[in-house]
Amino acid sequence: MVFRLVLFLSILVQSSVSEHGELYNKLTNQCTNSDFVVSDCFHIHALNNGAGYWSYENNKLMSLLQDKCLSLSQNGQVLFFSECSQATEWTYTSNQQFQNGTFCLDIQDPYSTFSLNASWAWKDIRGLNLMSFQCDSSRDSQKFEIHSLYDSTRLRVFQGSPQQQEEKVQFNLNSIELFSLSYGDYKDLTISGSQIYNLSVIVNGSVVITQSMYLWSEVSYSWVFTLNTNGLYDLALLEDDISSPHTSDFDAYVRVIDVSSSKFDVTISSRATNCYRCAFKPFTTGSSLTYKNLVPDYDIEFQVSRNSVVQFTFQASFGGAGKYTLYIRDDNKATVTEDRQPNPAWLPIVVAIAIFIGIILIYKLGFYFYNNKKDVIERSLNSFKAPLLEGMPITDFQKTESVIPAKKTRLNCLDTFRGMSLGIMMFVNFGGGGYYFFNHSPWNGLTVADLVFPWFMWIMGTSMALSLKSLEKSQTTVIGAFLKATKRSIILFSLAFFFIGPIDWDNVRIFGVLQYFAISNFFVTCIVLFAPKFDLEKKSLYFTYYTRENGIKLGNLFIDIKTPDKGVFRDIVCRWPEWCAAFMFPLIYLAVQHGLSVPGCPTGYLEAGGSYGSNGEHPYCTGGAHLYVDVQFVGRPHVYNSPTCGTLYGTLGYDPEGFLGAINAVFLTFLGLQAGRIVTIFEEPKEKIIRLFTWGSIFCLIAGGLCGFSQNDGVIPVNKNFWSTSFIFVMGGSGFIVLSIFYILIDLKKIWHGIPFISVGKNSIFIYMMHEHFDAVPEPFAFNWDTHGSQLANHLFKVAFWCLVAYYLDKKRVYFTI
Repeated sequence: MVFRLVLFLSILVQSSVSEHGELYNKLTNQCTNSDFVVSDCFHIHALNNGAGYWSYENNKLMSLLQDKCLSLSQNGQVLFFSECSQATEWTYTSNQQFQNGTFCLDIQDPYSTFSLNASWAWKDIRGLNLMSFQCDSSRDSQKFEIHSLYDSTRLRVFQGSPQQQEEKVQFNLNSIELFSLSYGDYKDLTISGSQIYNLSVIVNGSVVITQSMYLWSEVSYSWVFTLNTNGLYDLALLEDDISSPHTSDFDAYVRVIDVSSSKFDVTISSRATNCYRCAFKPFTTGSSLTYKNLVPDYDIEFQVSRNSVVQFTFQASFGGAGKYTLYIRDDNKATVTEDRQPNPAWLPIVVAIAIFIGIILIYKLGFYFYNNKKDVIERSLNSFKAPLLEGMPITDFQKTESVIPAKKTRLNCLDTFRGMSLGIMMFVNFGGGGYYFFNHSPWNGLTVADLVFPWFMWIMGTSMALSLKSLEKSQTTVIGAFLKATKRSIILFSLAFFFIGPIDWDNVRIFGVLQYFAISNFFVTCIVLFAPKFDLEKKSLYFTYYTRENGIKLGNLFIDIKTPDKGVFRDIVCRWPEWCAAFMFPLIYLAVQHGLSVPGCPTGYLEAGGSYGSNGEHPYCTGGAHLYVDVQFVGRPHVYNSPTCGTLYGTLGYDPEGFLGAINAVFLTFLGLQAGRIVTIFEEPKEKIIRLFTWGSIFCLIAGGLCGFSQNDGVIPVNKNFWSTSFIFVMGGSGFIVLSIFYILIDLKKIWHGIPFISVGKNSIFIYMMHEHFDAVPEPFAFNWDTHGSQLANHLFKVAFWCLVAYYLDKKRVYFTI
């Protein structure tokens, strides 16, 4: 029979919190034969089946080794001996510093002899290799060479004694004066691990408490000096990696330690600062040695209560994958310490930008050398042909100059703007690298993700102005233009359902991205075709499809109004009736939003509601009239069930692209139409730039006035979840400004050729549908999905893939249009 022997040295710390609110029971310096609450005891544990273990949860280490004689010695000195007939627990209380060296373990077996040849790695509860074991086998003696695998550890000392607020407390480590700390302060030390340390606390020149503890290498500790409910000093040792969870860049790990002398347990509640008028959520009660997860995207506000009475609140910032301890003090304050540094969330973005810049530089250099080489070849050929052609008569063929009609100039800035919006939209839909600013705002406010879809709709309006201009030149009739727009809207609306597989018509979502395109395209076209025009000469309104003599004639030619040659407002002076018709949409929107009576909800309610929003007062009133109209119009089963506000506010189903939002989206598309008219009406680049920038500035200022230039405090906040009026104005205004900048860079100065977005913009509908419904792109960088770096690399790779597809189609001149 072969026996295995495993040597385990461990330290057990009793860490329970008493019902009177004491942080920890006082640590003792003695070993007993039953319960171990020790600071400087070695525990030797041997099992005859070799399945040794050690644990923080058990107060005993039981030995199942029977009828064996065991002794432990170091450097020739016997440290421990056990009788052969006993099955006992073995402990050894060390009065000397534990050092690396050779431990000899002697075993005598009355029934048989055995020898052991093995090498062991000693792992603690966290799975860390702390010691290496080399066994030198012989018949009666086993020698284990024990070496520490690491050299140092971090020790934090925290001063939490409320009686010593006015003077500093001195801390000595191994009789060496370290430092003095005021109440609530802490100090981090880097010390050698795998040995015993004695910490003494001196108050007013007298040692009030001393404690010895064995500290392992590569394990972080916190020594907490505090006052318990009995008025006695406590010195407790905490291991900062207790129950260390698998860390993620998308979580912060926080534990709470109550170092106050109150007899009432502390209750901690929390809420994110971006949660508008939210109730506090329960976080923990009493001290908690287990780290709990928090989302670190925004600052967290904590509320501290005792006996159901709020004591104070405080705010703290956390980083992804970081570990923190909140020390709750007696002076209604809290100290936040960083147990482990968070991962730098910005680093993957910096690396991605550096790689992108490197690719651009390589492309530019390659393009430069290619053109230079091409120019050298052309000059060489020309110098060779010149002598041959000298003196030859000029033929009629050579005199003839081919007259090639000028090719229509495409507005490259518009394609690039459209492609950029779609590229960011794809990146957001893939996950945006896990960054909160590449996700939609939970309620009020704007993130990068909130910009792209509205910009896309605004660009559609700009393209409609160019398309309608082409219809005018091609002698299209009113009915022809109307039928073309209707057909396009029906196709867009249908595509939203065509690629989603088997449709559950009882629960399918009715509204969405393509549906908004369809609705806006139809109504904006109707405004342009059927709204009256203003005749400057006659000073009267007229319709292109109606005369008093002939009545309505939809077969008449669609003739755009003749624009005056001069005038600052010549782009709108003859079309102000269209603006009146377009403004009816936001007016109807505001009337329903603020005037409709919603059962059980305040009239004009614009908050998220839910279980936590509005302090939990209106849990079923998300969006006020918006949700109510959707439920009445399409039914609750057809409302989107996974809104962005759901997690933070605890809401039920809510559609951020609902019925009322579609009304405002029509006006946003009409603003884009105005940008297209500026581009087509004004010929001078300077005029285009000035007007685009002026229109953009005006609408942005209007939006700022409506929202009070704040996130939550204005009359109408900027909110993409219900397409608020201020949101429409800021998106329209920013669209004018971005287009003017792109026009300067791409079409006017030709500083940028629009790469890599211009090809995506030329095939936008096709690329959108493919990325949305046929996403089989591999993820080659999925090495650790819980990090920003991995997700960012994969999501950018997938966007780059579809950009390459668009580039290939562009080179082959393959375009999909509706």
